[in-house]
Amino acid sequence: MKHTWSAVSVTIAMAIAAEGGCAKPLGEDALVGAENAASSSGVGGTGGQGGVGGTGGQGGVGGTGGQGGVGGTGGQGGVGGDMGSSGVAGMGGEGGMPTCDDGTGGSGGAGPVTPLWAPAASMSHARTFHAAVLLGSGKVLVVGGFDGSSAMRSAELYDPPTNTWSSAGGMSQPRSYPTATRLGDGRVLVAGGNMTSTELYDPMTNTWSDAAATSESLLYHTATLLGDGRVLVAGGTLHGAVFRPRAEVYDPATNTWSDAGEMRHLRAWHTATLLRNGKVLVAGGSDNMSTVTQTELYDPATNTWSDAGTIRLLRGAAAATLLGNGKVLLAGGEGYSDSVRSADLYDPATNRWADAGDMSVARASYAATLLGNGTVLVAGGKGTLLRALSDAELYDPVTDSWSAAAPMTHARMNPTATRLGDGHVLVAGGDTGSVALSSAELYLSAPPPCIHKGP
Repeated sequence: MKHTWSAVSVTIAMAIAAEGGCAKPLGEDALVGAENAASSSGVGGTGGQGGVGGTGGQGGVGGTGGQGGVGGTGGQGGVGGDMGSSGVAGMGGEGGMPTCDDGTGGSGGAGPVTPLWAPAASMSHARTFHAAVLLGSGKVLVVGGFDGSSAMRSAELYDPPTNTWSSAGGMSQPRSYPTATRLGDGRVLVAGGNMTSTELYDPMTNTWSDAAATSESLLYHTATLLGDGRVLVAGGTLHGAVFRPRAEVYDPATNTWSDAGEMRHLRAWHTATLLRNGKVLVAGGSDNMSTVTQTELYDPATNTWSDAGTIRLLRGAAAATLLGNGKVLLAGGEGYSDSVRSADLYDPATNRWADAGDMSVARASYAATLLGNGTVLVAGGKGTLLRALSDAELYDPVTDSWSAAAPMTHARMNPTATRLGDGHVLVAGGDTGSVALSSAELYLSAPPPCIHKGP
């Protein structure tokens, strides 16, 4: 059988070395299977066998019909090639994982996958303070933002299989800090940018059209798709100066906005998360005097707001992630004077917050994404002393703990992060604190898959 890597796997900074079988990912030290303390393990050729990892090392990658390498002391078994078998664990090591579905598990069992970052194609335009949303087609729509000199009208599409960007036309208005919400019919509602006008993107026709205007100008607000298909827009500022408690709901069926009452607290740069019970948790943010520790719930069934407890620290420009267990992780953000490391966990069952430990690095204005294995990836952001970060880490809700992840290729604050259909995460744009970025990169949550092309 012949195998080839999918196009996105080819274009994520991996060289291709195919000898009649699965292409083998290469790169600095990928040729030897891993970095290790004593020696580097080899890569098996066609019908060959992976090398042996050194102390603390990792087994090599088997070629077509080959066998994964053997992990060294404290190492990890290699990755089996096509039709091959996974590596055998060394002393204290773990068995490898087959690269293709027809590989068999090694005696040490399936070993853990070490995720990594790889460059994706750059956007056509540098942008920060933009919005991104996954479309039903699997493509990613990126809209608006700031290019370093002015707000932007342009929009573009990322296609994962081909690792390419294409134009998605232009909005009727330039928008910095917009929100982009995918509706039930596949269209995308874009709102905000310091204006009342909103517009709709139709991916079927790749065109834009005007939608009904909000009652007040929106900036630094949130937009949340409700369970009934409507969109809740809450908080933000009027013209970047007056903080607003007002909320409105957009109904795509009638193209109208209706009043959703007022939040209990003024806030902008906050988070809004749809819970499994249909309510929306609003947390963090700033009220112009300081950041807000009180949190609240919006109930669309009664169109009312209620208290949801208090978080330990002030958190502006934080990120909130709904976990697989229904709880919400709120991490980092801006404190009184700088970014913070701590995290809080909200439990809807008790309507209470608990300590979720500390990240290794203080950060705000970062990207957070729920991965397919239930962990949360946080990447980049604004660190202490306004420093752009490349650091990334993972939160595991099962162990309630944080661990380091591989750093990004570029330091960036204010990026967008979108989990793709294959489980990888696209991180795009942002800025260094002074320069807007056009670059994008992929967090690989698993090895690139082999695709069967027939005999």
